[in-house]
Amino acid sequence: MSQSITPRQRALFVVFLLALFPAGNALQPRMDEDTWWHLAVGKYVVEHRDVPTEDPFSRIGQDEHIPWVAYSWLPEIALYASHQLAGLPGVIAFRHLLDSLTFLTVAWFVLRQSGGSRIVLAALALVTLTLVPMMLERPWHYTIVLTTLTLHATLEWRSGQPAWKFWWLVPAYALWANLHIQFVLGFGVMGLGLCVGIVERMRGHVGWVPKTPPTLPWLALLTACFLATFFNPYHVRLYVVVWEYATQTGALRVVRELAPPDLQFWWNWALLALLLWAGYESVRARFPLFETALLIIAAVLSLRMQRDIWFGSIVAAVVITRCRRVQDPQALPLRGLIAAVLLALLLARVVWHLGPGVDRGADRVHREQYPVGAVTYLREYRPPGPIFNHFNWGGYLIWSLPEYPVGMDGRTNLYGEERLQRAFDTWNGIGWDADPDLLAAGVLLVPVEMKLALLEKLRQAGNRWRVAHEDEVAVVFVPIR
Repeated sequence: MSQSITPRQRALFVVFLLALFPAGNALQPRMDEDTWWHLAVGKYVVEHRDVPTEDPFSRIGQDEHIPWVAYSWLPEIALYASHQLAGLPGVIAFRHLLDSLTFLTVAWFVLRQSGGSRIVLAALALVTLTLVPMMLERPWHYTIVLTTLTLHATLEWRSGQPAWKFWWLVPAYALWANLHIQFVLGFGVMGLGLCVGIVERMRGHVGWVPKTPPTLPWLALLTACFLATFFNPYHVRLYVVVWEYATQTGALRVVRELAPPDLQFWWNWALLALLLWAGYESVRARFPLFETALLIIAAVLSLRMQRDIWFGSIVAAVVITRCRRVQDPQALPLRGLIAAVLLALLLARVVWHLGPGVDRGADRVHREQYPVGAVTYLREYRPPGPIFNHFNWGGYLIWSLPEYPVGMDGRTNLYGEERLQRAFDTWNGIGWDADPDLLAAGVLLVPVEMKLALLEKLRQAGNRWRVAHEDEVAVVFVPIR
Protein backbone atom coordinates (compact mmCIF):
# COMPACT_ATOMS: atom_id res chain seq x y z
CA MET A 1 0.00 0.00 0.00
CA SER A 2 2.77 2.44 0.94
CA GLN A 3 4.52 1.79 -2.39
CA SER A 4 1.40 2.91 -4.26
CA ILE A 5 1.52 6.39 -2.69
CA THR A 6 3.36 8.79 -4.97
CA PRO A 7 5.57 11.64 -3.71
CA ARG A 8 3.00 14.13 -5.02
CA GLN A 9 0.20 12.47 -3.04
CA ARG A 10 2.37 12.41 0.05
CA ALA A 11 3.15 16.09 -0.40
CA LEU A 12 -0.54 16.96 -0.79
CA PHE A 13 -1.29 15.11 2.44
CA VAL A 14 1.39 17.19 4.18
CA VAL A 15 -0.20 20.34 2.75
CA PHE A 16 -3.54 19.19 4.16
CA LEU A 17 -1.98 18.72 7.61
CA LEU A 18 -0.33 22.14 7.44
CA ALA A 19 -3.58 23.77 6.31
CA LEU A 20 -5.15 22.62 9.59
CA PHE A 21 -3.11 25.26 11.45
CA PRO A 22 -4.61 28.33 9.77
CA ALA A 23 -7.98 26.58 9.41
CA GLY A 24 -8.24 25.90 13.12
CA ASN A 25 -6.97 29.33 14.11
CA ALA A 26 -9.47 30.99 11.76
CA LEU A 27 -12.35 29.42 13.69
CA GLN A 28 -11.66 31.16 16.99
CA PRO A 29 -14.72 33.36 17.59
CA ARG A 30 -13.06 36.51 18.90
CA MET A 31 -12.89 39.49 16.56
CA ASP A 32 -9.64 41.44 16.37
CA GLU A 33 -9.61 44.87 18.03
CA ASP A 34 -9.24 46.66 14.68
CA THR A 35 -11.98 44.67 12.97
CA TRP A 36 -14.62 46.87 14.58
CA TRP A 37 -13.46 50.14 13.10
CA HIS A 38 -12.96 48.43 9.73
CA LEU A 39 -16.63 47.44 9.96
CA ALA A 40 -17.55 51.03 10.79
CA VAL A 41 -15.69 52.32 7.75
CA GLY A 42 -17.49 49.82 5.52
CA LYS A 43 -20.81 50.97 6.96
CA TYR A 44 -19.86 54.63 6.43
CA VAL A 45 -18.94 54.08 2.77
CA VAL A 46 -22.12 52.12 2.07
CA GLU A 47 -24.38 54.67 3.77
CA HIS A 48 -22.68 57.78 2.38
CA ARG A 49 -21.78 56.26 -0.99
CA ASP A 50 -18.40 57.91 -0.66
CA VAL A 51 -15.15 57.49 1.26
CA PRO A 52 -14.39 59.74 4.23
CA THR A 53 -11.90 62.56 3.74
CA GLU A 54 -11.93 63.63 7.40
CA ASP A 55 -11.99 61.31 10.39
CA PRO A 56 -15.65 60.85 11.45
CA PHE A 57 -15.05 58.53 14.41
CA SER A 58 -12.73 60.18 16.95
CA ARG A 59 -13.15 63.26 19.12
CA ILE A 60 -10.08 64.97 17.70
CA GLY A 61 -11.24 64.13 14.19
CA GLN A 62 -14.59 65.78 14.75
CA ASP A 63 -13.26 68.73 16.76
CA GLU A 64 -10.20 69.48 14.63
CA HIS A 65 -11.46 68.19 11.24
CA ILE A 66 -8.34 66.09 10.79
CA PRO A 67 -7.88 64.70 7.26
CA TRP A 68 -8.00 60.93 7.18
CA VAL A 69 -7.58 58.32 4.44
CA ALA A 70 -9.58 55.08 4.61
CA TYR A 71 -6.97 53.22 2.60
CA SER A 72 -8.69 49.81 2.93
CA TRP A 73 -12.16 51.01 1.98
CA LEU A 74 -12.80 48.23 -0.56
CA PRO A 75 -12.28 45.21 1.75
CA GLU A 76 -14.07 47.13 4.49
CA ILE A 77 -17.18 47.15 2.30
CA ALA A 78 -16.84 43.38 1.86
CA LEU A 79 -16.35 42.92 5.60
CA TYR A 80 -19.42 45.00 6.38
CA ALA A 81 -21.45 43.08 3.78
CA SER A 82 -20.49 39.78 5.44
CA HIS A 83 -21.66 41.19 8.78
CA GLN A 84 -24.92 42.38 7.27
CA LEU A 85 -25.56 38.95 5.78
CA ALA A 86 -24.86 36.81 8.85
CA GLY A 87 -23.66 38.93 11.75
CA LEU A 88 -20.47 37.91 13.54
CA PRO A 89 -20.59 34.36 12.07
CA GLY A 90 -20.53 36.04 8.65
CA VAL A 91 -17.34 37.88 9.62
CA ILE A 92 -15.80 34.55 10.69
CA ALA A 93 -16.79 33.05 7.33
CA PHE A 94 -15.16 36.02 5.60
CA ARG A 95 -12.04 35.36 7.67
CA HIS A 96 -12.09 31.76 6.41
CA LEU A 97 -11.99 32.98 2.83
CA LEU A 98 -9.08 35.33 3.51
CA ASP A 99 -7.09 32.72 5.44
CA SER A 100 -7.67 30.09 2.76
CA LEU A 101 -6.58 32.46 0.00
CA THR A 102 -3.43 33.43 1.88
CA PHE A 103 -2.34 29.90 2.76
CA LEU A 104 -3.17 28.60 -0.72
CA THR A 105 -1.14 31.37 -2.39
CA VAL A 106 1.87 30.86 -0.13
CA ALA A 107 1.75 27.05 -0.45
CA TRP A 108 1.52 27.28 -4.24
CA PHE A 109 4.41 29.74 -4.37
CA VAL A 110 6.74 27.75 -2.13
CA LEU A 111 5.89 24.43 -3.82
CA ARG A 112 5.50 25.73 -7.38
CA GLN A 113 8.72 24.11 -8.63
CA SER A 114 8.64 21.11 -6.30
CA GLY A 115 6.94 17.78 -6.68
CA GLY A 116 7.17 17.05 -2.98
CA SER A 117 10.76 17.62 -1.86
CA ARG A 118 11.17 17.08 1.86
CA ILE A 119 13.30 20.23 2.09
CA VAL A 120 10.62 22.38 0.51
CA LEU A 121 7.87 20.80 2.62
CA ALA A 122 9.92 21.49 5.76
CA ALA A 123 10.33 25.12 4.71
CA LEU A 124 6.59 25.40 4.02
CA ALA A 125 5.85 23.95 7.45
CA LEU A 126 7.91 26.66 9.13
CA VAL A 127 6.31 29.36 6.97
CA THR A 128 2.86 28.08 7.94
CA LEU A 129 3.69 28.42 11.63
CA THR A 130 4.59 32.08 11.12
CA LEU A 131 1.27 32.66 9.34
CA VAL A 132 -0.82 31.56 12.33
CA PRO A 133 -0.94 35.01 14.03
CA MET A 134 -1.92 36.57 10.67
CA MET A 135 -5.08 34.48 10.43
CA LEU A 136 -7.45 37.32 11.27
CA GLU A 137 -10.04 39.25 9.27
CA ARG A 138 -7.52 42.01 8.47
CA PRO A 139 -6.64 43.66 5.13
CA TRP A 140 -3.02 42.52 5.37
CA HIS A 141 -4.10 39.28 3.67
CA TYR A 142 -4.26 41.13 0.35
CA THR A 143 -0.71 42.39 0.83
CA ILE A 144 0.56 38.89 1.61
CA VAL A 145 -1.10 37.46 -1.50
CA LEU A 146 -0.08 40.25 -3.88
CA THR A 147 3.46 40.55 -2.53
CA THR A 148 3.85 36.81 -3.03
CA LEU A 149 2.62 37.12 -6.64
CA THR A 150 4.97 40.07 -7.20
CA LEU A 151 7.88 38.03 -5.89
CA HIS A 152 6.88 35.18 -8.18
CA ALA A 153 6.82 37.51 -11.21
CA THR A 154 10.20 39.02 -10.28
CA LEU A 155 11.83 35.59 -9.94
CA GLU A 156 10.33 34.42 -13.23
CA TRP A 157 11.62 37.54 -14.99
CA ARG A 158 15.06 36.96 -13.56
CA SER A 159 14.88 33.37 -14.80
CA GLY A 160 14.46 34.58 -18.38
CA GLN A 161 10.75 35.18 -18.85
CA PRO A 162 9.96 38.39 -20.78
CA ALA A 163 8.58 41.28 -18.76
CA TRP A 164 5.47 41.61 -20.95
CA LYS A 165 4.12 38.36 -19.48
CA PHE A 166 3.66 40.08 -16.14
CA TRP A 167 1.70 43.16 -17.17
CA TRP A 168 -1.21 41.65 -15.28
CA LEU A 169 0.55 43.25 -12.31
CA VAL A 170 -0.66 46.68 -13.47
CA PRO A 171 -4.38 46.08 -12.78
CA ALA A 172 -3.33 44.09 -9.71
CA TYR A 173 -1.57 47.15 -8.30
CA ALA A 174 -4.52 49.39 -9.17
CA LEU A 175 -6.66 47.03 -7.09
CA TRP A 176 -4.04 46.70 -4.35
CA ALA A 177 -3.99 50.48 -3.79
CA ASN A 178 -7.66 50.20 -2.80
CA LEU A 179 -7.11 47.18 -0.56
CA HIS A 180 -4.13 47.85 1.70
CA ILE A 181 -1.47 50.48 2.20
CA GLN A 182 1.49 48.08 2.04
CA PHE A 183 1.46 47.88 -1.75
CA VAL A 184 4.77 49.75 -1.50
CA LEU A 185 6.31 46.47 -0.34
CA GLY A 186 5.67 45.09 -3.82
CA PHE A 187 7.48 48.08 -5.29
CA GLY A 188 10.42 47.20 -3.08
CA VAL A 189 10.55 43.66 -4.47
CA MET A 190 10.28 44.82 -8.09
CA GLY A 191 12.74 47.65 -7.50
CA LEU A 192 15.29 45.31 -5.95
CA GLY A 193 15.01 43.02 -8.96
CA LEU A 194 15.58 46.01 -11.23
CA CYS A 195 18.61 47.32 -9.31
CA VAL A 196 20.24 43.90 -9.06
CA GLY A 197 19.59 43.35 -12.78
CA ILE A 198 21.35 46.63 -13.61
CA VAL A 199 24.32 45.73 -11.42
CA GLU A 200 24.55 42.28 -12.97
CA ARG A 201 24.44 43.68 -16.50
CA MET A 202 27.19 46.16 -15.68
CA ARG A 203 29.31 43.42 -14.19
CA GLY A 204 28.45 41.18 -17.13
CA HIS A 205 30.24 43.57 -19.48
CA VAL A 206 33.50 42.46 -17.91
CA GLY A 207 32.54 38.81 -17.86
CA TRP A 208 31.72 38.43 -14.15
CA VAL A 209 28.23 37.01 -14.49
CA PRO A 210 26.15 35.51 -17.30
CA LYS A 211 23.74 37.62 -19.32
CA THR A 212 20.71 38.88 -17.40
CA PRO A 213 17.27 39.81 -18.77
CA PRO A 214 16.79 43.35 -20.20
CA THR A 215 15.99 45.87 -17.49
CA LEU A 216 14.16 48.53 -19.51
CA PRO A 217 10.97 46.45 -19.98
CA TRP A 218 10.96 45.72 -16.26
CA LEU A 219 11.44 49.41 -15.50
CA ALA A 220 8.46 50.19 -17.74
CA LEU A 221 6.37 47.60 -15.88
CA LEU A 222 7.40 49.02 -12.50
CA THR A 223 6.51 52.53 -13.66
CA ALA A 224 3.12 51.40 -14.94
CA CYS A 225 2.40 49.66 -11.62
CA PHE A 226 3.31 52.84 -9.76
CA LEU A 227 1.01 54.98 -11.90
CA ALA A 228 -1.78 52.42 -11.49
CA THR A 229 -1.83 52.99 -7.73
CA PHE A 230 -3.19 56.51 -8.31
CA PHE A 231 -6.50 54.94 -9.40
CA ASN A 232 -8.01 55.23 -5.94
CA PRO A 233 -10.41 57.72 -4.34
CA TYR A 234 -7.56 59.60 -2.64
CA HIS A 235 -5.07 59.63 -5.53
CA VAL A 236 -1.74 61.11 -4.38
CA ARG A 237 -2.97 61.54 -0.77
CA LEU A 238 -2.55 57.79 -0.36
CA TYR A 239 1.21 58.31 -0.36
CA VAL A 240 0.87 60.76 2.53
CA VAL A 241 -0.31 57.81 4.63
CA VAL A 242 2.65 55.76 3.41
CA TRP A 243 4.96 58.53 4.59
CA GLU A 244 3.19 58.77 7.95
CA TYR A 245 3.61 55.08 8.65
CA ALA A 246 7.23 55.16 7.51
CA THR A 247 8.22 58.11 9.70
CA GLN A 248 6.05 57.69 12.82
CA THR A 249 8.07 55.13 14.76
CA GLY A 250 6.54 55.79 18.17
CA ALA A 251 3.85 53.16 17.62
CA LEU A 252 6.59 50.54 17.35
CA ARG A 253 7.26 50.98 21.06
CA VAL A 254 3.70 50.71 22.36
CA VAL A 255 1.59 48.59 19.97
CA ARG A 256 2.26 44.86 20.19
CA GLU A 257 1.75 43.99 16.51
CA LEU A 258 4.08 46.83 15.50
CA ALA A 259 6.79 45.84 17.98
CA PRO A 260 9.67 43.46 17.18
CA PRO A 261 8.86 39.73 17.38
CA ASP A 262 8.59 38.48 20.94
CA LEU A 263 10.15 35.05 21.48
CA GLN A 264 7.57 34.14 24.12
CA PHE A 265 5.28 33.44 21.16
CA TRP A 266 6.23 30.13 19.56
CA TRP A 267 5.65 31.18 15.94
CA ASN A 268 8.55 33.65 16.13
CA TRP A 269 10.93 30.74 16.71
CA ALA A 270 9.85 29.40 13.31
CA LEU A 271 10.82 32.74 11.76
CA LEU A 272 14.27 32.62 13.38
CA ALA A 273 14.78 29.05 12.21
CA LEU A 274 13.91 30.01 8.63
CA LEU A 275 16.15 33.07 8.62
CA LEU A 276 19.11 31.13 10.00
CA TRP A 277 18.52 28.27 7.56
CA ALA A 278 18.26 30.68 4.62
CA GLY A 279 21.40 32.48 5.75
CA TYR A 280 23.27 29.18 5.83
CA GLU A 281 22.07 28.28 2.33
CA SER A 282 23.10 31.72 1.06
CA VAL A 283 26.61 31.19 2.42
CA ARG A 284 26.80 27.72 0.81
CA ALA A 285 25.73 29.21 -2.52
CA ARG A 286 28.42 31.95 -2.22
CA PHE A 287 26.01 34.81 -1.65
CA PRO A 288 23.92 35.10 -4.82
CA LEU A 289 23.31 38.82 -5.16
CA PHE A 290 19.52 39.02 -5.49
CA GLU A 291 18.70 36.27 -3.01
CA THR A 292 21.14 37.61 -0.40
CA ALA A 293 19.96 41.22 -0.73
CA LEU A 294 16.33 40.13 -0.57
CA LEU A 295 17.00 38.01 2.52
CA ILE A 296 18.75 40.86 4.34
CA ILE A 297 15.87 43.26 3.63
CA ALA A 298 13.25 40.71 4.64
CA ALA A 299 15.13 39.89 7.85
CA VAL A 300 15.34 43.57 8.80
CA LEU A 301 11.62 44.16 8.17
CA SER A 302 10.39 41.00 9.88
CA LEU A 303 12.63 41.43 12.93
CA ARG A 304 11.60 45.07 13.21
CA MET A 305 7.86 44.49 13.26
CA GLN A 306 5.79 41.50 14.38
CA ARG A 307 3.20 42.22 11.70
CA ASP A 308 5.73 41.57 8.92
CA ILE A 309 7.04 38.18 10.03
CA TRP A 310 5.25 36.59 7.07
CA PHE A 311 7.52 38.48 4.66
CA GLY A 312 10.70 37.26 6.32
CA SER A 313 9.48 33.67 6.37
CA ILE A 314 8.31 33.57 2.73
CA VAL A 315 11.54 35.16 1.48
CA ALA A 316 13.60 32.76 3.58
CA ALA A 317 11.76 29.80 2.03
CA VAL A 318 12.47 31.19 -1.44
CA VAL A 319 16.16 31.59 -0.68
CA ILE A 320 16.37 28.05 0.67
CA THR A 321 14.75 26.47 -2.39
CA ARG A 322 16.64 28.61 -4.92
CA CYS A 323 20.04 28.20 -3.32
CA ARG A 324 19.51 24.44 -3.17
CA ARG A 325 18.19 24.52 -6.75
CA VAL A 326 15.18 22.41 -5.81
CA GLN A 327 13.21 21.81 -9.01
CA ASP A 328 10.83 19.11 -10.14
CA PRO A 329 9.13 19.10 -13.55
CA GLN A 330 6.07 17.47 -11.95
CA ALA A 331 4.96 20.33 -9.73
CA LEU A 332 2.00 19.85 -7.43
CA PRO A 333 -1.29 20.60 -9.22
CA LEU A 334 -3.14 23.71 -8.11
CA ARG A 335 -6.42 21.83 -7.92
CA GLY A 336 -4.82 19.39 -5.49
CA LEU A 337 -3.67 22.24 -3.28
CA ILE A 338 -7.15 23.78 -3.36
CA ALA A 339 -8.72 20.47 -2.39
CA ALA A 340 -6.29 20.02 0.50
CA VAL A 341 -7.03 23.50 1.87
CA LEU A 342 -10.81 23.09 1.59
CA LEU A 343 -10.69 19.67 3.25
CA ALA A 344 -8.68 21.10 6.15
CA LEU A 345 -11.23 23.88 6.64
CA LEU A 346 -14.09 21.37 6.59
CA LEU A 347 -12.40 19.09 9.13
CA ALA A 348 -11.57 22.01 11.43
CA ARG A 349 -15.21 23.11 11.38
CA VAL A 350 -16.49 19.60 12.18
CA VAL A 351 -14.06 19.18 15.09
CA TRP A 352 -14.94 22.65 16.35
CA HIS A 353 -18.63 21.82 16.55
CA LEU A 354 -18.19 18.34 18.00
CA GLY A 355 -15.36 19.00 20.43
CA PRO A 356 -16.21 19.56 24.12
CA GLY A 357 -15.92 23.07 25.49
CA VAL A 358 -15.36 24.82 22.19
CA ASP A 359 -18.93 25.67 21.26
CA ARG A 360 -18.93 29.20 22.67
CA GLY A 361 -20.43 31.64 20.22
CA ALA A 362 -18.89 34.90 19.12
CA ASP A 363 -21.44 36.92 21.10
CA ARG A 364 -20.50 35.23 24.38
CA VAL A 365 -16.77 35.62 23.74
CA HIS A 366 -17.17 39.31 23.03
CA ARG A 367 -19.19 39.86 26.18
CA GLU A 368 -16.26 38.38 28.07
CA GLN A 369 -13.54 40.42 26.35
CA TYR A 370 -15.15 43.67 25.22
CA PRO A 371 -17.12 46.24 27.27
CA VAL A 372 -20.55 45.11 26.04
CA GLY A 373 -22.27 45.83 29.37
CA ALA A 374 -20.65 49.25 29.69
CA VAL A 375 -21.74 50.16 26.18
CA THR A 376 -25.31 49.15 27.03
CA TYR A 377 -25.21 51.37 30.12
CA LEU A 378 -23.82 54.37 28.22
CA ARG A 379 -26.34 53.98 25.44
CA GLU A 380 -29.20 53.87 27.92
CA TYR A 381 -28.22 56.63 30.36
CA ARG A 382 -26.10 58.82 28.03
CA PRO A 383 -23.90 60.66 30.55
CA PRO A 384 -22.28 63.68 28.90
CA GLY A 385 -18.92 63.02 27.27
CA PRO A 386 -16.38 63.16 25.90
CA ILE A 387 -15.21 59.63 26.61
CA PHE A 388 -11.71 58.62 27.67
CA ASN A 389 -11.20 55.01 26.61
CA HIS A 390 -8.46 52.42 26.51
CA PHE A 391 -6.58 52.02 23.22
CA ASN A 392 -7.63 48.37 22.78
CA TRP A 393 -11.33 49.23 23.02
CA GLY A 394 -11.37 52.17 20.64
CA GLY A 395 -12.28 50.15 17.57
CA TYR A 396 -15.11 48.36 19.36
CA LEU A 397 -16.54 51.67 20.58
CA ILE A 398 -16.41 53.16 17.09
CA TRP A 399 -18.64 50.33 15.90
CA SER A 400 -20.94 49.81 18.89
CA LEU A 401 -21.17 53.30 20.42
CA PRO A 402 -20.87 55.88 17.61
CA GLU A 403 -22.67 58.53 19.71
CA TYR A 404 -19.47 58.86 21.77
CA PRO A 405 -16.51 59.75 19.51
CA VAL A 406 -13.52 57.79 20.80
CA GLY A 407 -10.48 59.28 22.43
CA MET A 408 -8.08 56.72 20.96
CA ASP A 409 -8.16 53.64 18.72
CA GLY A 410 -5.91 51.48 16.56
CA ARG A 411 -5.44 53.99 13.72
CA THR A 412 -2.04 55.07 15.01
CA ASN A 413 -1.15 57.36 12.11
CA LEU A 414 -4.23 59.50 12.77
CA TYR A 415 -3.24 60.45 16.32
CA GLY A 416 0.46 61.05 15.84
CA GLU A 417 3.34 59.94 17.99
CA GLU A 418 2.99 62.50 20.78
CA ARG A 419 -0.70 61.88 21.47
CA LEU A 420 -0.27 58.11 21.16
CA GLN A 421 2.62 58.00 23.61
CA ARG A 422 0.78 60.28 26.04
CA ALA A 423 -2.27 58.01 26.03
CA PHE A 424 -0.19 54.92 26.78
CA ASP A 425 1.70 56.77 29.50
CA THR A 426 -1.58 57.84 31.10
CA TRP A 427 -2.93 54.30 31.20
CA ASN A 428 0.39 53.20 32.71
CA GLY A 429 0.01 55.78 35.49
CA ILE A 430 2.48 58.35 34.11
CA GLY A 431 1.49 62.01 33.85
CA TRP A 432 -2.03 61.34 35.03
CA ASP A 433 -2.72 65.00 35.92
CA ALA A 434 -1.27 66.39 32.68
CA ASP A 435 -3.22 64.54 29.98
CA PRO A 436 -5.57 67.12 28.40
CA ASP A 437 -7.80 64.40 26.94
CA LEU A 438 -8.31 62.93 30.41
CA LEU A 439 -8.87 66.32 32.05
CA ALA A 440 -11.55 67.17 29.47
CA ALA A 441 -13.29 63.78 29.73
CA GLY A 442 -16.84 63.34 30.99
CA VAL A 443 -16.74 59.52 30.97
CA LEU A 444 -13.90 57.13 31.84
CA LEU A 445 -14.22 53.62 30.41
CA VAL A 446 -11.71 51.46 32.24
CA PRO A 447 -10.79 47.74 32.10
CA VAL A 448 -11.89 46.19 35.38
CA GLU A 449 -8.39 44.99 36.20
CA MET A 450 -7.25 48.64 36.25
CA LYS A 451 -9.96 49.77 38.66
CA LEU A 452 -7.94 49.72 41.90
CA ALA A 453 -4.97 51.52 40.38
CA LEU A 454 -7.30 54.09 38.87
CA LEU A 455 -9.11 54.68 42.17
CA GLU A 456 -5.78 55.44 43.82
CA LYS A 457 -4.93 57.90 41.07
CA LEU A 458 -8.33 59.53 41.42
CA ARG A 459 -7.85 59.96 45.15
CA GLN A 460 -4.52 61.64 44.54
CA ALA A 461 -6.16 63.95 41.98
CA GLY A 462 -9.02 65.00 44.28
CA ASN A 463 -11.44 62.13 43.55
CA ARG A 464 -14.00 63.98 41.47
CA TRP A 465 -15.26 60.71 39.96
CA ARG A 466 -17.67 57.98 41.00
CA VAL A 467 -18.40 54.49 39.68
CA ALA A 468 -21.57 54.57 37.58
CA HIS A 469 -21.39 51.03 36.20
CA GLU A 470 -19.25 47.97 36.84
CA ASP A 471 -19.27 44.44 35.48
CA GLU A 472 -16.75 41.65 34.99
CA VAL A 473 -15.09 43.42 32.06
CA ALA A 474 -15.30 47.20 32.44
CA VAL A 475 -15.95 50.06 34.84
CA VAL A 476 -17.61 53.34 33.89
CA PHE A 477 -16.61 56.43 35.88
CA VAL A 478 -18.57 59.68 35.68
CA PRO A 479 -17.93 63.00 37.48
CA ILE A 480 -19.46 63.63 40.91
CA ARG A 481 -22.11 66.29 40.39
